[in-house]
Amino acid sequence: MKGYREYVGVVHLHSTYSDGHWPVDRILGEGLRAGLDFIFLTDHDTLEARDEGWGGWYTPGASDGPWLTARPVGKKRSSAAPRIFLGVGTEITPAQSHYLALGVNRIPDPRLSSQEIIDFIRTEGGVGVITHPDHRGNARFGIGCYKWVDWSVSGYDLIDAWDLMTDWQDSLRGIVSAYVAYNWPAWVLRGPKQVTLDRWDRLLAEGPAPVIGCCDNHGRPYRLVRTYDILPYPVALRLLRLHLFSRPLEDLSAEETERELLDSMRAGRGFIAQEFWWPAKGFRFYAEDSSVNEALMGSTVSPGSGPWKLTVQIPERGIIRLIKDGKPIATKLGKSFVYQETGEGVFRVEAYRRRKGFRKPWIISNAIRIKY
Repeated sequence: MKGYREYVGVVHLHSTYSDGHWPVDRILGEGLRAGLDFIFLTDHDTLEARDEGWGGWYTPGASDGPWLTARPVGKKRSSAAPRIFLGVGTEITPAQSHYLALGVNRIPDPRLSSQEIIDFIRTEGGVGVITHPDHRGNARFGIGCYKWVDWSVSGYDLIDAWDLMTDWQDSLRGIVSAYVAYNWPAWVLRGPKQVTLDRWDRLLAEGPAPVIGCCDNHGRPYRLVRTYDILPYPVALRLLRLHLFSRPLEDLSAEETERELLDSMRAGRGFIAQEFWWPAKGFRFYAEDSSVNEALMGSTVSPGSGPWKLTVQIPERGIIRLIKDGKPIATKLGKSFVYQETGEGVFRVEAYRRRKGFRKPWIISNAIRIKY
């Protein structure tokens, strides 16, 4: 992946600017501790954090009890100090069909139709994400249903293929399962919903359909016998992450950095990973033609330039599953896999590892389309 660097972050977090439980500086401090390169904040129906000056590059600040805070990076940037980038977007929240708006300065009335909201964000030059599309809620625990309803819409940029809160909430069936989910959240995660993957595969057959993974964390307390912090930020920031490949960000301005990250998302140059147990940095999925021209995740290339050699590399030994046109065509246990394709197809990768004998979801790649 010549000319690109890998950056790791979390998209879709809530702070005290809406219904999140932590202030922004503490979230950034914990992001630095977790080794993140970027965070995109998406409080409900507000850009107040941006209006009050949040956004850009930050470095570790003062301690706040056991917590670390963050402060803006000064004009003299020290390459030795860890840094994290904050992008401020919003989650537009009608009754259902929530939509993330990233890279915008204005937001629409949430009472507009889904198509009108999408059109508004596109006109503003932002990046729009259909988030938690197959969320079903949980009546027993008072969680409403916020799935996406109208799939006749067009013009959106991204789909949230693996949503942390949807996955975690689906495990809540009673007091015992809630206890397990609270204390060992990584254990209950099952990966993207099959209905979400099936829809994505259908969309990929028609054209490019980049995806991201979203956290949707609030860190809110929940009263059940005693008060629990549901998926506290220090845990959530180490669970579901988005890896992006972009040109180097270190010398870019805040505006350039945000645009570069958003362009990488929109191009599908990245993958989703559950990293509570195993770091995923170093995963690669790419295609090479007979002239050794390289196509990255998110690319659409012509079969006429082939045959294409598809290469998968994972940082630790695991189960690699290659998906073609929505169906698994090969599974291998190891750290790498090569597949030769002479015709057409849409390819993506799923990777798993075993934890105490149980197969656990690890990595979901964006797709490479070999299509005329």
